[in-house]
Amino acid sequence: MGVKQLSSASAITGSKSNKFWDQSTYVGDFVQIASAVVDSSGTPQIAFTNIPQNFTHLQLRTSSRDTNTSTGTPSLGIRFNGDTSASYNYHVFYGTGISSTATGSGATGYTYSYALNGTYDGNTASVYCANIVDFIDYSSSNKYKVTRTLTGIDYNTTSYSSYINFISTSWNNTAPISSMVIQSSTLHKQYSRFDLYGVR
Repeated sequence: MGVKQLSSASAITGSKSNKFWDQSTYVGDFVQIASAVVDSSGTPQIAFTNIPQNFTHLQLRTSSRDTNTSTGTPSLGIRFNGDTSASYNYHVFYGTGISSTATGSGATGYTYSYALNGTYDGNTASVYCANIVDFIDYSSSNKYKVTRTLTGIDYNTTSYSSYINFISTSWNNTAPISSMVIQSSTLHKQYSRFDLYGVR
């Protein structure tokens, strides 16, 4: 499995933009920084390093499946800058079309940011889970880092529920995000894809 890391020279340079949140995103506002596609051997982690600091926000887009043969929905952990301390928190709201639930981490932190969902290999064959994760003000050095995720999956079966999730997480650290590791529950399965973008 290889990560394609784009050089800083290949990224568009210039002043930052605040247009992302006003629903007026222009062509060119998203610049691909790196991408990873998992090969037949699978991999436990996807790592993005040396993340450029000249963007306003980051966005991660994923399509993933786990080699674990269970059924259900695993949470995929993201660790920033190698931080293994219990400094991550989350809130999640999800619905299945039949019911909805909200939950969160409370006062106790975790050693990963659970900003992503996946799908186990025991679920409907060849179905991958989609995630879009925004990393807000990732390069700031004076605020904790916050993520916002839209994720969902359609299993096309009545054996277990399809769902859509809204997730927010915080990393209680003011350091700019310069690297991230996305951890699977077992192995990220072949054809899982992870694309990291810079947002003007």
